[in-house]
Amino acid sequence: MATIELQPSVTGKPRELQGFLNRTLYHPAARRLARALAATPITPNMVSVFGAMMVVATGILYARIGTPAAIAAGFALHLLWHVVDGADGDLARLTGRASPSGEVVDGLCDYGGHVVLYLLLGALLDDTLGAFAWVLAVGAGGSRIIQSVFAESSRRSYQW
Repeated sequence: MATIELQPSVTGKPRELQGFLNRTLYHPAARRLARALAATPITPNMVSVFGAMMVVATGILYARIGTPAAIAAGFALHLLWHVVDGADGDLARLTGRASPSGEVVDGLCDYGGHVVLYLLLGALLDDTLGAFAWVLAVGAGGSRIIQSVFAESSRRSYQW
């Protein structure tokens, strides 16, 4: 296996753009995970795909298994997803593998995993709420997309 020359620490987002949990928990844990993965053959895109699988698993735990223990496990898994979601970009920057195509893969994995999550929740709620469940699912998914796009565009504008 070829050795990877680590780039200077350029990971993380400006402190003033981070919420409390991101600043104190998720981003530091993501950086530690990225550093641990840097010397392995795991690529940033692999981390992105793993993150999408975590969100899909969360949806299955919430909507298909649905026991209190499964819901608690799904919640924990979704919290851990935030760490993995940050680690892919940190790993890419840390190892000099950041690229526009990697950003696209990351976005597709983030949105794709959450689309599946909201579809699973909509299907679950459809049994009790009928068509209104889909209004809620689409509304929740749409609001997440708007928030994500706004946060990313704000970060890019700020850094520019």
